[in-house]
Amino acid sequence: MIKSYSDKLKDPRWQRKRLEILNRDEFKCRSCGDTEKMLHVHHLCYEKNKEPRETKNDDLVTLCADCHSAATYLDAVYDKLNIGLETVYCVVDLYHEIEWAAIEKFRIEREKKDAELGIKHNEQF
Repeated sequence: MIKSYSDKLKDPRWQRKRLEILNRDEFKCRSCGDTEKMLHVHHLCYEKNKEPRETKNDDLVTLCADCHSAATYLDAVYDKLNIGLETVYCVVDLYHEIEWAAIEKFRIEREKKDAELGIKHNEQF
């Protein structure tokens, strides 16, 4: 009987390996640093005819649910476009830079408006 991928991930040997990777990555998303969202162990690559648990630790990474969804999507794009994996992850890094720039711009604009209104903040946000 051929096991589904979902069944393979329930295997106690995979669960042990998964816990090992989560520990290695300090239960933190290696992409965004989140520690509160559901964490997944993402396969950076798959080897033909190998079980998920047989993947080398260097080819596994802890990602939060959101980053895992994005990585899975980008992996599909990578396969479809046949571009290098480095290019895919450069796009992810660029997205994070744009996101942080937008947050910083919002913070600066809010500080200006608050200053115009005479609102002072004791803490940084």
